[in-house]
Amino acid sequence: MTTAFGHSWHREFAGEPDSVKAARDWLDKALSYVGVPDELVATSALLLSELATNAVLHTRSGEGGTFEAHAFYRHGAVRVEVHDAGGDTVPTPRTPGPESTTGRGLVLVEAFSNAWGTLPPESGTGLFFEVLWASTRERGRR
Repeated sequence: MTTAFGHSWHREFAGEPDSVKAARDWLDKALSYVGVPDELVATSALLLSELATNAVLHTRSGEGGTFEAHAFYRHGAVRVEVHDAGGDTVPTPRTPGPESTTGRGLVLVEAFSNAWGTLPPESGTGLFFEVLWASTRERGRR
């Protein structure tokens, strides 16, 4: 599908751990199709997997639910949104202990995206990130 943003894609996934890989593979295929640089495809797929994991583990989209992934592309920019069924807390990055095997997802999203945050209320619940590949890049939450 083509929009004012350029190209866009949308897919619904079951709220189960196996869907994280399916979402990552879906985004990889979509972005590769329109010629997004390999490094940006890999980064975007990694960040989507972190948001999808959050949706499955920390929202009502988990067991028995679903989440939606939306991807938008225009030359120089990718935006990905994960819409979920909401949770009991607002997603925020945390600092996991050195022995912790979880808790780094939003830290990675913050580190490797140019912008990220929660979706506006009129869009439902969920998170988004944007990755740019212009010559000047500012990283961080906006």
